[in-house]
Amino acid sequence: MRKIKNIEKEMIILIFGLVMIGLFVFKDFFFLKNVYIYNDVGNDTINSYWPYLTYLSKMIYSGDFSFWSFNIGIGTSLFSTNPILTDPFNILAALWGPHLLVYVLPYIALMKIMIAALGFYTYLKYIGVNKYASLIASLLFGFNGFIILWGQHYHMGTIIVFIPFVLLGFEKWLKEKKNILYIISLFFVSLSSYYFLYMFVAFFVIYVLIRYFEEFKFNTKTFFEYISKIAGYSILAIGLSSFILLPSIYVALNNPRINGQFFGADILSFANVIDYLTIIFRIFSNDILGTGNQFHGVWNYYEAPMLYTGTVSLVLVPLFFVHSNRKSRIIYGLLLLVLFLFLLFPFSSLLLNAFSANSYRWTFIIIVFVSIINAKSLNYIFERKLKINTGFLMILFSFFLFTSITSLLIGNDLLNWGEFFTHSFKYLFISLVLLALYCLNMKYIYISLFKRVFLILICLELASFSSITVNRVMLSKETIESSTGYNDYTKNALEYISSNDLGFYRIDKSYNSVFYADAMIQGYKGVKSYNSLNQPAYLDFLRSMEVPFKNINHPNYLTGLDSNTNLNRLLGVKYFLVNNAAILPNGYRLINESGNIKIYQDDYALPLGFAYDNFISYEEFSKFNVSERSDILLKSFVSKEVAEDALTYKSIDLSRIDASNVFNTLPLNEKNISLINIEPVNGDLGTVFTFNALNNDPQIVLPLIKNENMKRKVKLSLKFNSNISSSGQLFFGKENNFVEENTRSFNYIAGDNYLEFIFDYPDIEQMRFDISNAPGTFTISDFKMQIISNESLDDINNLKKNTFNLFSQTNDFIKGSIETDTPKKLFLSIPYDKGWKAKINGKKVDVSNINLGFIGIDLQKGDNIVELSYMPPLLIKGLLITIFSLVVILVVNIKKLRYIFRLKSSKT
Repeated sequence: MRKIKNIEKEMIILIFGLVMIGLFVFKDFFFLKNVYIYNDVGNDTINSYWPYLTYLSKMIYSGDFSFWSFNIGIGTSLFSTNPILTDPFNILAALWGPHLLVYVLPYIALMKIMIAALGFYTYLKYIGVNKYASLIASLLFGFNGFIILWGQHYHMGTIIVFIPFVLLGFEKWLKEKKNILYIISLFFVSLSSYYFLYMFVAFFVIYVLIRYFEEFKFNTKTFFEYISKIAGYSILAIGLSSFILLPSIYVALNNPRINGQFFGADILSFANVIDYLTIIFRIFSNDILGTGNQFHGVWNYYEAPMLYTGTVSLVLVPLFFVHSNRKSRIIYGLLLLVLFLFLLFPFSSLLLNAFSANSYRWTFIIIVFVSIINAKSLNYIFERKLKINTGFLMILFSFFLFTSITSLLIGNDLLNWGEFFTHSFKYLFISLVLLALYCLNMKYIYISLFKRVFLILICLELASFSSITVNRVMLSKETIESSTGYNDYTKNALEYISSNDLGFYRIDKSYNSVFYADAMIQGYKGVKSYNSLNQPAYLDFLRSMEVPFKNINHPNYLTGLDSNTNLNRLLGVKYFLVNNAAILPNGYRLINESGNIKIYQDDYALPLGFAYDNFISYEEFSKFNVSERSDILLKSFVSKEVAEDALTYKSIDLSRIDASNVFNTLPLNEKNISLINIEPVNGDLGTVFTFNALNNDPQIVLPLIKNENMKRKVKLSLKFNSNISSSGQLFFGKENNFVEENTRSFNYIAGDNYLEFIFDYPDIEQMRFDISNAPGTFTISDFKMQIISNESLDDINNLKKNTFNLFSQTNDFIKGSIETDTPKKLFLSIPYDKGWKAKINGKKVDVSNINLGFIGIDLQKGDNIVELSYMPPLLIKGLLITIFSLVVILVVNIKKLRYIFRLKSSKT
């Protein structure tokens, strides 16, 4: 009975400590001063996670579960959102409803910290660690640098929560042959994130090997039996999650972002000085090198190494090697050597990110191992009441003092930290004072008073350091409840549109209410997206049409269709919302206003589906410039299956597409042309003009005669020679009123280039040609601004003769009809995905990839009732594997139970 009370006492102290530290760290959230959404370097919380969780919550409350969403870009599989929407704690937040979930997030963050710490405590007690040592080690683990910082990205900290239970489950299997806890906890790791599962496997393989050599003397037979059994249970646990895991991995492996772009990197190459300096200082604290946007270490505040497990770890880890036996010193010495090599060579970061990124997110592995060593070291101290050598502590402190100060001076000297030096010195000084206090306290740690002081000191450190990391630039309660951001007048505009139009249409905006994931939380079908795994077919289309991403070669951010009128109409962008000075193309008319937002409707927007008569091969299509390609898509579909399509459809003659009727070549008046940040070398824009860009923002501003004829467009073309590869933008608008929404972006290589832009806008009065984003020498020749014929409106009217009439539509089911007088190709502005299946008049038909990444279906003459349904690839196979794994687990454990029951019966 006394033993139980003692155990309860330690657990109560741990819970009390976790709650009190948590209340201090999260008090501003609990008292509704702020919400747990960041507006600094952690702005993924407002730009991405908040919209995605709101979408999930609305889906739960509406009961409209689907595997496809038209609210991400122009449509994609929801498995592309793993792990945001598959994390159990995110699902828990979503259950509170779209409006309350933002207030629940800090409570869930503290709950995760407590579950992680209590799970670690239970694990340590099970492997025989002293209860007071378990208490302190669990506090340190609960508020480690990874869960406190990456935990702000909600799902990113979840791996830390499940690891203690996987370890406890493994130990129960090892000692009692009980496998259920291990299987369940590893199932949750696998279910939550395939990304962290991949990293976790590396950690767990090392752990399994360590535990074998700790428990057994090496024997080939027993070793392979040991490995095969735990591998079998691991496969069953991961197999149990296959209904989520397999579709998620399929999406990831078919995405251009997961392309092994770093494969082939030099294994033994070293990192930069800043990497190693960051590693050193991140052992002391998350914030020595700055907090939030002020961080001046490698990468950024989040992507830098996270190694903090309490300043006291700098004492506990060395003491472990002083007091442990020879075998433990060898095993854990090799472990630290492996972890050191992981940090030394950047190749390990590439390897642990599957060669798709160079990130230190894997450093949670180090935190877990150091936390285990901390516990073992404390166990030696409290169990044996060891007298710790004062000289050793002094040498230890001197080493860290010298290393940290030297590193700080090196950083200031080589990297010119300047004003950041003072901040880093102040925070480092605090850490060193704490380290000195721990060293002093450690001398008499076995005395009751000093044990309490030791615990209090750790609690004070964890509370203060965690509070600095957590409480930064974030949204207030008043901000999220005001009529700004996601709650701006867009909401009213969307209500007006949806009440008057029940069809399928897309909406674009000349602004972002917050960021590119507006459509997720505001509930409309758009063209923009912020998603780590954007739909690959849509990405192919954008690249083929040279529509730029926000960051070159970084397809997370899709900013729209680059003011390309033809593409907007092709993809059914019927409404355009404007709250600034953006101008709109021909054919758009104002239908209503809501607050500061004007609602425009495009009378030439095409519906979800329509039929083509003609086709062009992808090879021929690729020979035309971008402006011509957008015209071609309104005349014929682009096919990569030429041999099959040539049997049914006509190949269109486009030999004269570049010979549009030129009504007028606009004269250039050199007096009205402004050159900004440009040094002319010779010539002028009307002939051949050579100039130097003086900085990264050279501009040529040109006046333009307004084009008020809907049947005509403005064409700008030029030959362009550059001594550098770079990118630029062409702004167009009313006089001296340029906005980001009215631009065309372009990239070019060093050498000769040809640029051409076509504008279907009536109100262009001025253009600004931003040549480059870097200084250089450039030559422009054959510069022309022309008024040309606009045939696209006639092409659109022709396409509207055979359109798809929608009967019913959900996110993953569409039904409608189309009547044709000849066999035609149905185009649907849905990105091609192998999960989409089609039926015509009840019979299954093939779905092809046309127009560079969209669904195409062959139609027969007459009435065609078309049905499309979406089922994620590998979902059914994943479900079958899940069921099979569950059956095997049940059979194995039922046999075990029967064996135990028979054994007990025989004894009685």
